[in-house]
Amino acid sequence: MQASKRNGKIEFLRFVFCIAVLLFHCGKYVIGEPECGKAYNLSLFCHGSMGVEFFFLVSGVLMAKSAYKQNQRTDDQSLAEDSLEFLKRKYFSIFPMHVVAFVLAFVSYVASSRMDWLQIANCAVESIPSLFLVQMTGLGMCSPNHVTWYISCMLIAMAILYPLCRKYYEMFTHYIAPFGAMLLLGYCMATTGRLTGVSEWVGITYKSVFRAVIEIALGAAAFEVVRTISGKNYGKVTRKILALLELFIFGCIMIYCVGTFPRQWEELELFAMLLLVILAFSGISYGSGFFDRKIFYHLGKLSLPLYLGQVSVINFVTGFFGKWSHGRQILVIVVLTFVIAYVLMGADKVIRYALDQKKISQQRGNEAL
Repeated sequence: MQASKRNGKIEFLRFVFCIAVLLFHCGKYVIGEPECGKAYNLSLFCHGSMGVEFFFLVSGVLMAKSAYKQNQRTDDQSLAEDSLEFLKRKYFSIFPMHVVAFVLAFVSYVASSRMDWLQIANCAVESIPSLFLVQMTGLGMCSPNHVTWYISCMLIAMAILYPLCRKYYEMFTHYIAPFGAMLLLGYCMATTGRLTGVSEWVGITYKSVFRAVIEIALGAAAFEVVRTISGKNYGKVTRKILALLELFIFGCIMIYCVGTFPRQWEELELFAMLLLVILAFSGISYGSGFFDRKIFYHLGKLSLPLYLGQVSVINFVTGFFGKWSHGRQILVIVVLTFVIAYVLMGADKVIRYALDQKKISQQRGNEAL
């Protein structure tokens, strides 16, 4: 693994796939989703929703990395304590920014829908599960910032998979994760005909929860591949070939995202992304060090607020300026989403600073006593 705590190439790809998701939503809510599979035409990222697959795979790699590091420690922390601590870190790394984005999305949702006071109160009550990111357990009734389904599913999947990965690390990453993921993937494809989709109920839960479990498990298995291949020396020619392969895979993924190809090919797209994630995390391809720059770290950091802030902007533009041309609406949505993203980043810093100051004051108070 690279010495740097952050991988510039992964951060850059995180930003690229976040933009793919944003443009997918622009196309969906402004133009309307094109029909896929009957004719091969260019579109505004009609398969851009698969950017979420990249996020899940990366989360799986980082989850396995955390479990691996924790297994190297010799403290007396129990499995339950460690699992809860892991989930707590994940939850509160997102929650402050999520709350601000949730409020903005709620306001834009009720305003663009022209709700009366009774409808607003009803929406506020029904939005409580999504405020606390538990809506994908089946408790959700209303989700103003509906893109947070991804975070809810990620937390649910990690709550299931992290203890297994931590307790039975080798068995999980080498056997349970890859084979279990394949079985669940086959089940989803056989029952629904596609990998993507959020609110389809498949027996015991939403398909999106299975989607998270599948891809986080594959990411965990990928971490072991990364550990193996990144510790070896490769010649310059080999590294250049790997760089070309990486570029080819990325190109194929982008072509699929913008073309009206069959949705049944989503499983192939997933495995292409898995290979891309392995190569990017390993850093063995030629020129990987180029991405270890502040600009790419910044773009990666920008991806979460871009993702969380898009719904409030889409609601506002489509709700109040729906008569504008499609191109104008999409341009305004993209620009305003970047503005909102920086607002969310600033608000997140302020909230965290305030919480840190409160914690310091409490510690000083305790020391004084």
